[in-house]
Amino acid sequence: MQLGIGNLGARTFNLAVGALAGGQVGTFNVAMASVRGAQIGAVNVAKGYVHGVQIGGMNYADDIDAPIGVVSIVRHGRTSFETSLTESGVNGTVHHGGRILHNVYGVGYRFGNERWWSFMLGIGGHFPLAQRLDLDIDLLYVTLQRDKLFSQDVHGATLQPSFVYEFARAVRRVGRADVHRNGVARR
Repeated sequence: MQLGIGNLGARTFNLAVGALAGGQVGTFNVAMASVRGAQIGAVNVAKGYVHGVQIGGMNYADDIDAPIGVVSIVRHGRTSFETSLTESGVNGTVHHGGRILHNVYGVGYRFGNERWWSFMLGIGGHFPLAQRLDLDIDLLYVTLQRDKLFSQDVHGATLQPSFVYEFARAVRRVGRADVHRNGVARR
């Protein structure tokens, strides 16, 4: 286990040159090989497979089970792009992350008399059910702006359980039910 806080002299920077078993806790954590355990800090970097979790503002790993952060980059991770067109408008999202957990980033627009922009940020879990059938459960923070960007905000949370069937390598069909909770921010 490596611990570090404060400045560089007081071990803010944790470096593991070989394989790491256990964990690193500090501002900047770097493992130059595989990790079995956890990295917890503002920035976490692992060259190799992380059998465990990274928790931080920015995470990077070659491959990982569970990255939890605002931005998580997984070199050999799962990445999918999704678009949808509903009565609420058009939305585009990116799901990116590890084998079990992923981040969700999205943007949307509603056309018509009452136009809205939407921005989404969230985290989700991925659960394989059968050879081509998966269950993804995403929890999203959504903000809506009416007419012009950042003119009036409505904030909300959305829980999205989705069944995903893969027809071919790049063709997937999603069936989803959304549960919303919204609140209005007045200025």
